[in-house]
Amino acid sequence: MTPQEIHVTNSLSGEPIELVANVISVLPKIIDAVNQSNWIDVGFLLPPYDTKVLVSLGDDCDPEFDYLTTDADENEVFANYGSDVKHWMYMPKLPHVEQ
Repeated sequence: MTPQEIHVTNSLSGEPIELVANVISVLPKIIDAVNQSNWIDVGFLLPPYDTKVLVSLGDDCDPEFDYLTTDADENEVFANYGSDVKHWMYMPKLPHVEQ
């Protein structure tokens, strides 16, 4: 089955629901970006809600901590820096220190 062959209907009305046909073709890019811990453009992918991430506000700014949430109008926004965030990345894992 190709992405173009996927069909979903609304369970209440029975009307067809349009799906983005290219979702499957984008998944490798998403997985690659996350696995490489690269900075991810907010126009390409947003982090999961309420997950602490590093954010970049531009080329000449130090990274900051923030998380994605929703505002009063249900818009996706970063809690501290809002639409000023240009890129984000998952927090790196802390090094293991033997005691």
